[in-house]
Amino acid sequence: MARFTKIIFILSLLLISNNLNAKNPPPGTGTSDVPANILIMLDNSGSMSSRLSSSTLVLYPIDVATDSKGNVYVLEYGYTRIKVFDSSGNYLRSFGSSGRGCNQWYYAKAFTIYNDIIYLADMYGRRVLAMNLYGGCISVSPTTSSLYPESIAVNNSYVFVSGFWNRNRIEKFTRSRLNYIGNQSIPTSQFYNSYGMSFNQAGNRLLIADYNGSKISEFNVSNNGSIQYKGSTQGGYSSSNGRFYRPRDVAYDSNGNIYATDRNQNRLQKFNSNYIYQKKVGKYSSTSAFNGSWGMHIDSSDNIYVADFYNYTVRQFNSNLVETAVFGGLARTRMNAAKKVIKKIVSNTDLSSGANFGLMQWSTRRSSDTKIRVKISDTGAGNIYYDVDNVQATGYTTDLRHALQVAKNYFTSGQVSNWNLTCSLNFLIVISDGYWSYHNDVLSIADQLNKTHNIKTYAVGFAIGGANSNYQTLAEKGGTINPLYAENENDLLVKLTTAIKQVLSSRLTYTNPAVMSDVQKGDFIYQSTFEYKKNQQWKGNIRKYKLNTDGSFGGMQWDAGVKLNNKNANSRNIWTGGIGTTGINNFTTANSYELKKHLFPNQTPTDLQVDNLINFVRGIDTYDQDADGNKTESIHKLADVYHSNLVLVGPTSASTTLNSNSNFDYTDTSYRINNDYNTFKT
Repeated sequence: MARFTKIIFILSLLLISNNLNAKNPPPGTGTSDVPANILIMLDNSGSMSSRLSSSTLVLYPIDVATDSKGNVYVLEYGYTRIKVFDSSGNYLRSFGSSGRGCNQWYYAKAFTIYNDIIYLADMYGRRVLAMNLYGGCISVSPTTSSLYPESIAVNNSYVFVSGFWNRNRIEKFTRSRLNYIGNQSIPTSQFYNSYGMSFNQAGNRLLIADYNGSKISEFNVSNNGSIQYKGSTQGGYSSSNGRFYRPRDVAYDSNGNIYATDRNQNRLQKFNSNYIYQKKVGKYSSTSAFNGSWGMHIDSSDNIYVADFYNYTVRQFNSNLVETAVFGGLARTRMNAAKKVIKKIVSNTDLSSGANFGLMQWSTRRSSDTKIRVKISDTGAGNIYYDVDNVQATGYTTDLRHALQVAKNYFTSGQVSNWNLTCSLNFLIVISDGYWSYHNDVLSIADQLNKTHNIKTYAVGFAIGGANSNYQTLAEKGGTINPLYAENENDLLVKLTTAIKQVLSSRLTYTNPAVMSDVQKGDFIYQSTFEYKKNQQWKGNIRKYKLNTDGSFGGMQWDAGVKLNNKNANSRNIWTGGIGTTGINNFTTANSYELKKHLFPNQTPTDLQVDNLINFVRGIDTYDQDADGNKTESIHKLADVYHSNLVLVGPTSASTTLNSNSNFDYTDTSYRINNDYNTFKT
C-alpha cells in the first residue's frame, strides 16, 4: 500500500479596498529592521470641536434587546426605527418606518427578541408585529380597537401585551401566528397598568412593571397561558431604595434576581427572588446614568442593557450593576473621535512594536497651541495614550506652515534618535479638518522635508466632506502621493492603520526568499518560504525535498505553490464557514450576497468590489498588481505561511494490539479496539 501524506496549512486572507494593502513583516526578519519614526500632528483648532454626523447616534432610545449573536437592537421612540449594533458598539444597520404595513409601526414603546424573531408592540397601530432580524415581515396580529400595547413579553407559546390604556388586563396571542386568544383581567391591587413586562428563561413566570401602582408584580404562568399572582415589591410612590416612583421596565437574570428601571428616579434597582432590595445604580445626569431610565433587557450572559432616553444612549451593566459598555450616545466631536482613534493606534502592538511614535498639537503660532506634546521614542506610544486626552480644540486659526517648521526643527535638532540614518524612515501624519493658511509655503517645507531630510508627510482630511486639492498637493510634495480622507471615526481608524502598516512594511527589504519553517518526516523535509515584495502580495512556497543521509537537501519532489498555480482559479475548491450555502466550494461570486457582510463588515461595497475580492482570493489579478492593464490573468495563488507551522498528517497508525497489562481496559488502545478503529483505518 502506498504511503499517503498530507500537508495542512492555513492561508491568511488580506482584505483589499481600493488599493492593495502592504502586509507588516515580522520585526527582525529584514536586512534593515530600524523602527520608523512617526510624529502624529493633531489639529487643535476650534473647528475640531464640531460634532460628526454619525450613524451610531441613537435618538431617544426607549427599549433594547439582543439576538443570539450578541448584537444589540435599539428602538428609537418617535423615529419609527430600530438600530442594530454589534457587541463592540459598531453600527450594523437600521430598519423600520411609519405606517400600517406588516413591518411598519406607529410610536412603539416596547419590543423583544425570542429565538431571533423580533416581536414589537405597535401602540397606535393597536397590534403586534413579528419580524426577522433585518426587519422583514413574518406575521402581524389582528388590529383591535381596544388594544394599545405598550409592553410585551414572549415565551415559547404565547405573546403577552398590556399598556397604560389596557388597565389591569393582559392581552394574549399565539406566538406562532399571532392569533388573538383573549385577555385576562387582574385585580388592580395586584397590577394596575404596565409599560414593561418580561418572562423568565423557563417562560413560566412573568414580571410586570406596574407603572401607576409603583411596584413590581410577579405571576406564575401555566401551560395554557393563564396567570396567577405570586407576589410583589412594596407599592406606593417613593424615592427610597427598594421602592419606585414610576417603574418603567423589569427583567430576570439567570439566577432569578429581578432588575427594574425607575424612570422618574433615573435608576436601575436589583432585588433577589424574594423581592428584597440588593443595590442600585444611577441618578439624574446629563452625561452618565441616567437621564430617563426606560426599557431594559438582560441577555443569556446576564449582561443588563438599559435605554438612557434623554442621554441618547444604551448602557450595559454586569450583574453587580457596574457599567461595562455604552452604545450610541451623542455624536462625537471631531476632536474626541480623533483622540479615540489615536489611542487605538498607539495601543495596537502590531503597530507600536515597529515604530517610535510622538505627538504634536498644532493650530496657531502661539507656543501654547502648537507644540510637541510627546517626544518620539520607544515609549512614545504609551505616553501618547495617556496624554492625547489633554489636547483641546481651542486654536482660532490653522497655520500649518508654522507647524511644519516646528516639526522640522524638532527632527533636525538631534532630538529624534536615528532619524537621519540611511535606512531610517520618518513620517509626519498631519490630521486636519479643513483649510490652512500659506499653502504654497506649506508645500515648499513639505518638499524640503521629503527630499532633503528624509521625512515624508501624510495628509489626512478628517470630516472635510470629500476630496480637497490642498490635501492632494501636500501628499504629493510630502512623498506619500495620495491623501487620506475619512468622514467618521471608523474610516479614520482604518485609513491610519493601513498607512502605518505600509510604513512598517517599507522598513524591510529581502535579498533572498525568507525561510520561515520546516518539518522533517522520514527521508523527506518540507519547507515553507516566501518572497517579499513591497506593496504587493508576498509569494509563498511549500516544497518537499529528499533528505540525504548526511543531512543535506536532495532533489525537490514538488512545490505546493507551483501545484496551486497550475490549477485554474475557477476549478479550485475554496470553502468558508459562516454562510448558509454549504459544499466544499462555497467561496464563489455566486454567493457574493452572503459573503459581503463578512468580507466588508460595517461597509457598503458595490457588487463589483465584492466580486473582485472573491476572485482575487481565488487567484485572479483583479487589482492589476503588475500594472499591465490585464485584470483577468492568473496570479501566484499561495501566500506566505507566517505565524503558522507546517503539520504533517500521515496515515492512521495508532496501535490496536491486545496485551495483558492489568489496566489495559483503561488505555487508549482498548478504546480504539472497542470503537472499531481498524474499520476507520481501512
